[in-house]
Amino acid sequence: MDTLKLAAVLACLALPLASAEAWVIEQIEPAPGTGLAESRVILFDWDPNVDLIEIHKYFLYDEQPLVLEFTREALDQDTIKIVDEICLNMFTAEERPWIDFHVALLVDQFSGDTVVFDKPELARAWQMTGGEPRLGGVPIATTTVTQIDWETTDPSQYVPWGSFMDAPINQLVLKGLVIDVSGLEVGHSFQLKEWPTTPEPGAIVFLGLGTALAALKARRRRG
Repeated sequence: MDTLKLAAVLACLALPLASAEAWVIEQIEPAPGTGLAESRVILFDWDPNVDLIEIHKYFLYDEQPLVLEFTREALDQDTIKIVDEICLNMFTAEERPWIDFHVALLVDQFSGDTVVFDKPELARAWQMTGGEPRLGGVPIATTTVTQIDWETTDPSQYVPWGSFMDAPINQLVLKGLVIDVSGLEVGHSFQLKEWPTTPEPGAIVFLGLGTALAALKARRRRG
């Protein structure tokens, strides 16, 4: 993606996140528009018992987590369901794939609040909705169920780098993320932190990624 196109994309993504009649959601890390990682949040009113959210995330620089802060309003439900979370590997400068992905919930340790993933074993990581599983498909949940990790040693499941035009090749879709926020007081906040992991630059050759990256470049040439 050239500089002008990337600047236009970042300008769009840097618009204020949706707050609607529900959660106030802000990107707090990194600062929006800095070209490191960007997000867009969409809230739906389809279910009176669950707050439904869709999130689009674009990771533009390695070793940069993306953190969204959710502040609870008086009419918010006790359950948040992320209908789809679409994450793009846009490490076009570094050209490094993702070999695993991590999702964590954080609260102020002194507030007494609790926020956990509900039924994390049902969450899945896909190449695209209805498509092939990616990063092993089945999450690894910690005992406190405040973090879910996906990982794989199979090069065919890695998430290669690319641009918007390369999706869904460079896309990871998280399905089934349900968050129990019944232990969060009105006016208090929790954070949703996500970050991919990439192999060391010198190790990529040994991970068998040549085929995947070649296919990605071939698709670009056809486009």
